[in-house]
Amino acid sequence: LCIAKDDNVINVSTIFPPLDFAYIKDARTQLYWYAPEGYNPVLRPLSDLYRTITHKGEEIVPIVEMAQLIFPVKGTWRFENGHAAFRDNYDEPTRPGWRYEFYFLSGTFFLECFELNISKSSDPKELDYNMKIMEQYKLFDFMNELKIDYRGLIDAGLAIDYNKSNHNFYNE
Repeated sequence: LCIAKDDNVINVSTIFPPLDFAYIKDARTQLYWYAPEGYNPVLRPLSDLYRTITHKGEEIVPIVEMAQLIFPVKGTWRFENGHAAFRDNYDEPTRPGWRYEFYFLSGTFFLECFELNISKSSDPKELDYNMKIMEQYKLFDFMNELKIDYRGLIDAGLAIDYNKSNHNFYNE
């Protein structure tokens, strides 16, 4: 994790011995974290879940990677209409099939399944199923790895928006 104050950037994982850290309370979660006086963490806004970013030298769309993490499918998840989507009949679009959509909204992950009922005389009809997402901790671990601000620290003024800085904090 990187923290910054003006143009001074510190990679927290390389600090030894520790600097003089201060308690900072996250108002929404009521959790405490530590930072040197006057420094804030550099995080990606939640909207970066839906943008192409560079992670470990590869360009990814995080929400697509997360969908594959919790619901691996034979084929490829794609970024469509603002969310991760998978359709089991991409190769035969006139064949009935299933479409899955995965997204994060208001602090909750959603995985929805639609049965595509294709008929020659009408538009596709969809039947909606919400699916329970098991092992959600993997999704939050991945967001932590990407430094995604899912707690609203940027909006609260407790973190710096990665996209509004001129630094390449994480050497991507």
